[in-house]
Amino acid sequence: MEESCSRCDQGTDNSENVHEYEEHRVIGKGAYGVVYLVTHIPSNIQASIFA
Repeated sequence: MEESCSRCDQGTDNSENVHEYEEHRVIGKGAYGVVYLVTHIPSNIQASIFA
């Protein structure tokens, strides 16, 4: 289930990225990219991001 925050749901056409993340650490590295542990600042939800 995907979480959302009020800032993300507003649907503004602003060129700025409304998703603000704080990176904590690298969880893993592989042939296809890196997985980071991050916190979505506006909603304070922790998640892993593949980049």
